[in-house]
Amino acid sequence: MRLSFPLTFSLLFLVSLTAGLETVYQKIYTEISGIVPCFRLTNATSQIGCSATPRNVSGRVWFIDTQSSLDYLISSYHYYKPYIVVLEPELFTSSNVLQLYNSDVVNGIIIRYIQENATIPSDILNFSPAKPCPNNGFGSSQCRNWNNGTSLNFVNFDKFAIFAITSNESYNSLYECYRDNNLPLNGAPFYENNRADYPLCTAELMADMQSVGSTPECFQRGRIWTNLGTAPCDPLGDMNVWGTLFELRQEQNVIMIATKLDSSAFFPYLAYGANNEMAGIVTLLTIAKLLGDMKRNGSLINTTDSIMFTFFQGESYDYIGSSRMVYDMINNEFPYSYDSSKQQPPRFGLPKIKAFIELSQVGIQTERETTSPVYYLHHNDQQSLVSALQNGADQYNVSFQSSSSSLPLPPASAQMFLRENQSVPVVIVTDFDQQYNNKFFGSRYDILDNLIGPDGILDSSHPLVLQLANLAGSIARAALTLSGPNPLTASLPEPDTELIVQLLHCFLQNSDCDFFKGLFSSNVEDVLLPKPMYRYVTVNTVTNTETYVAYQLLSNFTGESIPYTGCGSNCTTPDNIETYYLLNQSNCACTKAYTHMHTATSPAFIDGNYSSDYYSTWAESRWTSTAMRIYIVNSYFVEMWILIAGILLTGILTAVSFQCYRKAKNIFAISASSLNGKTIHPVN
Repeated sequence: MRLSFPLTFSLLFLVSLTAGLETVYQKIYTEISGIVPCFRLTNATSQIGCSATPRNVSGRVWFIDTQSSLDYLISSYHYYKPYIVVLEPELFTSSNVLQLYNSDVVNGIIIRYIQENATIPSDILNFSPAKPCPNNGFGSSQCRNWNNGTSLNFVNFDKFAIFAITSNESYNSLYECYRDNNLPLNGAPFYENNRADYPLCTAELMADMQSVGSTPECFQRGRIWTNLGTAPCDPLGDMNVWGTLFELRQEQNVIMIATKLDSSAFFPYLAYGANNEMAGIVTLLTIAKLLGDMKRNGSLINTTDSIMFTFFQGESYDYIGSSRMVYDMINNEFPYSYDSSKQQPPRFGLPKIKAFIELSQVGIQTERETTSPVYYLHHNDQQSLVSALQNGADQYNVSFQSSSSSLPLPPASAQMFLRENQSVPVVIVTDFDQQYNNKFFGSRYDILDNLIGPDGILDSSHPLVLQLANLAGSIARAALTLSGPNPLTASLPEPDTELIVQLLHCFLQNSDCDFFKGLFSSNVEDVLLPKPMYRYVTVNTVTNTETYVAYQLLSNFTGESIPYTGCGSNCTTPDNIETYYLLNQSNCACTKAYTHMHTATSPAFIDGNYSSDYYSTWAESRWTSTAMRIYIVNSYFVEMWILIAGILLTGILTAVSFQCYRKAKNIFAISASSLNGKTIHPVN
């Protein structure tokens, strides 16, 4: 079959165009990696966060490093609008962000936050984008302004993108593009009479969120638009972690020592929560290790009542984990729904809770050098429980004081238990009395520096480490007193300060640390990264890395090694009473513990009550992609001339091709005489 000349020409052109497409793309665009987006969340009534829907947003890149430059950009400098503004960290305040969003000249914001050796900038004294009263409306107590927060985390930035850059290399690429193209030639500040000329560096931010409106609207759209009922959002949730030292028995009451696993921030994947509440997690794990050591060395044979260690997940979003545990308790489905084919721990409910001790924010003392740190006990008129804790502190250098009697209980998981049963004995242990000491609550700056200071050296002699060790010992001693028939008179072993150092380092500096890698099986070790461990709860379709880590740490600290001859799948449990797991593939250690996971998805999603005002309804939007790229653009005038020239060139080439086709016989004819009688044979 013969192909016409135009068709052949077109095919060759398309092949060459396709082959060079990737090269052309790379010449035009520079992808910016190491980005963390602000994204959309929804609840029963509204949406928060950021979305560039229905299209990507773009603008001329402009670096702002002073407040006066920002004010001038908004008020007067509109020549090259719209802009993508790159802010210095100290300018990323609630008022500035809202001004930029409400202006008609800015399409997005980029904030620099380099994760490598991250510190709190010296000129940022406080930054809390959380609510003044976290989880307001979902507690058992009247709320008050515990936190000096701006509620920036709960603003809806529609058709507006906000990204954080966490890579130095990416930040430098962005700045070089700006410096080489957008700065005035003399390097002076930008003003109307001193502006850069085209071409200009432009950024495009992609954050296409599929959810819109609220959680009820999201799931309604899922039912209408798809045959399978797949909604464009997913409920927030994960798994709670809980465990006991010994097998739980039907006749036992429970002393529950609890804290929360998750934290929050404007950029959820930069939520580290050093004092919200990583210090509480470290303290609870230290308690578990202390009592587990006593169990393993034989100094603690058993307890009359059971000591239960509990880590709640999703608490930053209206108490997801604790509300689900309480829901299952009142429905007689905790810790498991009844299954006659398995041996199971006995189910128990709220009346079985003899004491509920919650470790809230415990990492900041107003006087770091104090010789006797003070912790405040917020309680529901439980003087006997307060006395047990105060007596437990006798061996340790800690002081417990009852909080101001006129105050309601602060935001805490215990609120969910009291909401259903006011008689549950509750004490919430905090480092504050009337207002949070944490100046960076709910922000990306709640990092290790917030606990030890910018010049602090994390070692076993640091005041923070000693304070958490003494706090752990005091609560362990009180728990043993509460769990037995008689007050504890003997001294306890000293809490492991080196363990506290390792936990703080691994959680808040480098989760790919030797301590974690030496403890965990390969399925956890493979997801540990050389940076702090983020603590955003994520959606309920995946299990958070932090949850696995907490589960295996608690199992290791409270469990005991058992004889084991292989490194295969035999280290498993036949029922739900005991947990057997392979501690580490390299040493083939099999550990038996009484540690469990419990679903931490809001009860509102069990029966589809997405508009509930009693249970959490938070969901995360699905998105197509989140990305950033930069490129150079010319003026509209130049772009129009390029377009016109392209059209003309295309027309000329088409005309030439057509004429070549019409005269092909004349152009390409080869006369027989020109061959001088020679025959041309095809090459085989």
